[in-house]
Amino acid sequence: MKLLDKKTRVDATKLVIFIVVTTLATSVLVVLIGNLTFGSTRTYQAEFTDATGVVKGDDIRIAGVKVGSVKGIKIFKQTHALVTFSVLDKATVTRSSTATIRYRNLVGQRYISLTQGVGDVSRLPQDSTIPLSRTQPALDLTLLFSEQPEGLRLRL
Repeated sequence: MKLLDKKTRVDATKLVIFIVVTTLATSVLVVLIGNLTFGSTRTYQAEFTDATGVVKGDDIRIAGVKVGSVKGIKIFKQTHALVTFSVLDKATVTRSSTATIRYRNLVGQRYISLTQGVGDVSRLPQDSTIPLSRTQPALDLTLLFSEQPEGLRLRL
């Protein structure tokens, strides 16, 4: 006794192939769109005077390439922000590296750019903190646009 006729078997085979291809394509899209990275990471911290706009999940970039993400932000010494982030193990963060908060787009999203500083080029130990002297907050555009020269003020 046959369980499935020939047409049903062909249709079932096509369905299985469709499901496998669709699942693979969806998985590739999730990895690409989600900027997911696979591999071991190292955790660091950076102290900023102002980390406004930085949120958990924002990118950490070296030379414009995403190498990690922000894991958390907390108040530090009552007037500073301590940003915890992870980077791929293959990305080198040195003892002289600097961290700068930059605008990612016109909407105001941010990312942290790590650059090689001058001096000690040995690798920064895991769980170390980049001090305030080697960090720079993002440009505050509201201050920039609210400052008007005296001659340009409108008088009503």
